Amino acid sequence: MLLVEELDTRDRHTVRQGEANGRLPVGFFADWYKTRGRSFPWRGEDISPFGMLLAEVLLKQTRAEMVASVWPALSRKYPDAASLESASPEELYHDIACLGFGRQRVTGLRQLSAAITGAGHIPSQPADLMEFPYVGIYSAHAVACFAFGHRVPVVDLSIVRVLSRLVGIEPASDIRRAPQVWEIAQTLLPDREVKEHNYGLLDFAADMCKARSPRCDECPVALSCAHATHLVTAPGQINKTGDL
Repeated sequence: MLLVEELDTRDRHTVRQGEANGRLPVGFFADWYKTRGRSFPWRGEDISPFGMLLAEVLLKQTRAEMVASVWPALSRKYPDAASLESASPEELYHDIACLGFGRQRVTGLRQLSAAITGAGHIPSQPADLMEFPYVGIYSAHAVACFAFGHRVPVVDLSIVRVLSRLVGIEPASDIRRAPQVWEIAQTLLPDREVKEHNYGLLDFAADMCKARSPRCDECPVALSCAHATHLVTAPGQINKTGDL
């Protein structure tokens, strides 16, 4: 890993994408997930592609803990697109109203289910998944990785934050306009345990590399992080007052 002294000799805001790998121990995020990862019902090994899509739609602008309280019952009641499409709007609204954005979600879920039944299947590639209504670039990659096991990066705004801080670039405010971060995420993908890696990256962002008051003083890769080294006041000592 790069040391603070090495980082001090370069412009931290022009770190090359390829250096991201050198800043992290091999398998760091997969190991993070195994030891400190969060547990959600849609992270099981036997989750169907439709169950994962259902989770992703419900997770939009909603805390995962809230979705976890309703997703198991919903996934049993609506195990596939046909069962959800046949539900009345009123019944579906009653099932998900507690999450907020009820009418918007009902419309989105019904449109998505109709598109899936019309297509006859759920495709496994991100580009094909994005042809469906209510499926954006993050959800498409999440389903491709977590439901189908494809070796693809998964990038939301929290991951934009982590990887931008790691290599010292300005974070984008829209994942669709963050090509450099997507490229960095691609270079970090391991050959094995891709799901664990991507889940670990999401969980590391939620637990350690927070938007406000990141826990740089506790971070195991702080000395290899361009953002954290700006907060270093002495070798091995982190300035806890820094907050970006």
